Amino acid sequence: MKNLKRLSSVVIGSLFLAAGSVQAEEGLQSYVGGSYGLTDVLDDNFSGSNDPNPDIMIFRAGVHLSNYVSLELRGGVNLGLHDTGNSKISNLYGFYLKPEMPLSNTFSVNFVAGYGAMQYQNENSVKSRGDSFSYGVGLSWLLFENTALTADFARVFDEKDLSVDTFVVGASYFFEM
Repeated sequence: MKNLKRLSSVVIGSLFLAAGSVQAEEGLQSYVGGSYGLTDVLDDNFSGSNDPNPDIMIFRAGVHLSNYVSLELRGGVNLGLHDTGNSKISNLYGFYLKPEMPLSNTFSVNFVAGYGAMQYQNENSVKSRGDSFSYGVGLSWLLFENTALTADFARVFDEKDLSVDTFVVGASYFFEM
């Protein structure tokens, strides 16, 4: 996994650098945003009656490589507003390639695939951290020229005895650099 993390970091970093040079030449859009929602933690080592579902705040930043493809960086933290006992997600992050398909002038569906990592503590205060392939799907509704509402599902982490999904809604702001 360590080699996967290094390779993913180099590839994603190179793509962001390339995107910056493309953007400078063509004036493509960048964006920032935030989302709030719940996680669905499927922990085989959880002994409670229900798996924990801590709340999460996710921040995102990205750059459009074209009208149909973006690169996106996400980072998330547990807000602690939803009682999950001792279970919590300390942090999570991901680097994604994000193909987008417009359904109309204001609606689009997107898919994300890339690298995700997280740090989790279960009810017994056993900490887990790891990284894995991450993927998801989302919708975007352009309200104004530079503001969109978003809804996303992502499988941020997936290993043999632990998986973490996020279900979030939020907003993104688009700008040209």
